[in-house]
Amino acid sequence: MKKRLYERERRSLSSIENKTLANSVVVGSLLIAGATIIAYVPALKAQYVWDDTALTANPLMHITGGLWYLWAHPSANTTEEHFWPIVYSTFWIENRIWGLAPLGYHLINILFHAVNSILLWRLLRHLANPGAWLAGALFALHPLHVESVAWVIERKDLLSTFFYLLAFRTYIRFVEDNARTKYFLVLLLYAASLLSKSVAVTLPFALLLWLYWKNRITPRQIALIVPLVGVGICLTLLDLHFVHLRVIPPSGLSVFQRGLLASREVAFYILKLLWPINLVTNYPRWTIRISLFDFLFPMALCTILAATCFCKRWGYSVRSAFLFFLVTLLPMMGFIDFGFMRLSFVADRFQYLAGAGLIALAAAALHHLSNALIGSRLVPKYATMVTLLMPLGLLTWRQAALYKNDETLFTYNIAKNPAAAMPYDNLAVALSKRGAMGQVRANLEKAVTLDPTFPNAVLNMGSYLNLEDSREEAAVYFGKVVELSDASALERAVAWSGLGSIAERNRDIDSASQYYTRSLDSDPYHGDALAHLGYILLAQGELSRANDLFCRLVDANPDSPDGWNGLGSIQLQMGHWDQAEKDLKRSLDLAPRYVDALNNFGILDRNRGRVDDAVMMFNKVLTIDPNNIRALNNLGAMLARQGKDAEAEVCLSRVLELAPNLGESLYNLGVMKARQRNFDQAIQLFDRATTIDPMNVQAITQRASARLELNEVAAAVEDLTQALSLDPNNTDLKTMLAKAREKLGTSQP
Repeated sequence: MKKRLYERERRSLSSIENKTLANSVVVGSLLIAGATIIAYVPALKAQYVWDDTALTANPLMHITGGLWYLWAHPSANTTEEHFWPIVYSTFWIENRIWGLAPLGYHLINILFHAVNSILLWRLLRHLANPGAWLAGALFALHPLHVESVAWVIERKDLLSTFFYLLAFRTYIRFVEDNARTKYFLVLLLYAASLLSKSVAVTLPFALLLWLYWKNRITPRQIALIVPLVGVGICLTLLDLHFVHLRVIPPSGLSVFQRGLLASREVAFYILKLLWPINLVTNYPRWTIRISLFDFLFPMALCTILAATCFCKRWGYSVRSAFLFFLVTLLPMMGFIDFGFMRLSFVADRFQYLAGAGLIALAAAALHHLSNALIGSRLVPKYATMVTLLMPLGLLTWRQAALYKNDETLFTYNIAKNPAAAMPYDNLAVALSKRGAMGQVRANLEKAVTLDPTFPNAVLNMGSYLNLEDSREEAAVYFGKVVELSDASALERAVAWSGLGSIAERNRDIDSASQYYTRSLDSDPYHGDALAHLGYILLAQGELSRANDLFCRLVDANPDSPDGWNGLGSIQLQMGHWDQAEKDLKRSLDLAPRYVDALNNFGILDRNRGRVDDAVMMFNKVLTIDPNNIRALNNLGAMLARQGKDAEAEVCLSRVLELAPNLGESLYNLGVMKARQRNFDQAIQLFDRATTIDPMNVQAITQRASARLELNEVAAAVEDLTQALSLDPNNTDLKTMLAKAREKLGTSQP
């Protein structure tokens, strides 16, 4: 009976659509695609928002082997808690084509949404769903889908639905044609859907619903569904494995509360589908109490489903649509804890695929209503559809415009949900990017007040205080982050790195090294930790370890000026001047006013005998930073070598005003005084230099030379003996010591 009804409805639908433009795949597809692109034009002008940093700040997107890591070592993808490698593979490929320009990513999202809408239309038409084209158009233009389309990182919803719909359509063809190759294609498409987002795990149930409708549930069909269930379970468990490797805060809900929550979520999404206004990215987080109010939602749902059992004509269709909606939504109903539950139990994007069932039901109802009121007159029908779709398109346009940037999006969210901490935190980050620091602290304080254990807000408060050089306060906030049980690996990495920067500025280099190491334990590609620890190791002469860190940094981010400058510094110290020049040029190409790289380039010019170029480079640094100690010292030394003692003394004296205990400047000024034959002043300067660094062989040797000039031979012999003990293979020192002893009238023992 069901089979005959299905075939009759399908023939009836075909006869109707043969008379309409919906019968033309090309025309119908172009209409849906065109309407989608027009509605989402504001998204094409949008920047990245919120956690699009999972793309923009993801080191794996920039390295050659990133694709391998996404699939073979998913834990390396520290910006994503799930195992959804197909999504990030598309990002990796796009990054190779157009870099991080947001236009390309937004355009791809919009096109995927348009394709999904067309696939839904074609699938529903094959299933004999009345108003199939209208359902596709409603899906394309419904503002509840803006979050999944205009937010780049939500590509996961679009890709998962794309493969899901293809798998569904392919399975239907497999059943109808009995072609084995199509079955294996179904398995492949289903796996791809799960590897984009695990919500697709419910596909086998949807296929059973279709088989029941066609009266084709047989032992053979059940057997064919079993492998799909197996694939779904395996890939979902794999995803959950990686999720639980990360920190997921427990919701603290009982099983009974989760049931009440699920029914309330269903009611929420139905209402939003029917009346899509006041859409936000962070809805208020409900308090689930066992009260009469909370029982209203499951009672209403059960009443609707029970009523369908008494309606023979519409009952099965309504029941099937509701069951599809419920089961597809099930993974996001809170029966299993996931990270976003900390902020809210619901989000527009959670119903992207599930809502297709209710949209199909609404389209069918509108189709029958239209037939009853208008009949088969096409012009009034099209006018009615335009009247219905136009407001949805306008709402989608308005909603998409909110994703212009973080400041626009979260200012709107605060207006709609002022009790949530997250929008204040994200608005503070957006304000800091445009330098509105006066408003940053107020928003961060509001976020931390609303939720003192929200890791991102606590972390950002620490980062803000660190920038303001309130080190003790910043350290307190960073310390809180690493102790929070629900802080992510990336948040911990940033917090440890922040503690490292504070210790480094406090000249506690050992502690700084330990903090940076802890940061890299949390995130092996954290840029700040790699750069700072690399420079510490470079200063300590551990060139090999420093080189490894800087190589990792430029591998993760080829556009890192710090990385290339660090590599250039290492090559400079090793005397590989050609390679040093290449690396330093790369750094300056990326950041032309990067003073550390300019200083290193000046040293390179000096070493290569390009004195005028070196002086020009050091002067360039001082134009950018007049009090740059390193440039003043290097310039002073160069000017002294050129015999420009007056100018050199100005530079070196300025260094000692800024840093009275800088041994290198004391040494350079001492050398200049010795050349001027002011040996007493020279000895005083060398004394200060060796007090700061008793291992400074050059200063000890120059002091000995000055003492020989003053005929203080005994003291000179002591200096040369000390210097030789520090550098026992130095033949020049041995010669000087021998001559000094001879002058003193003694012999080598």
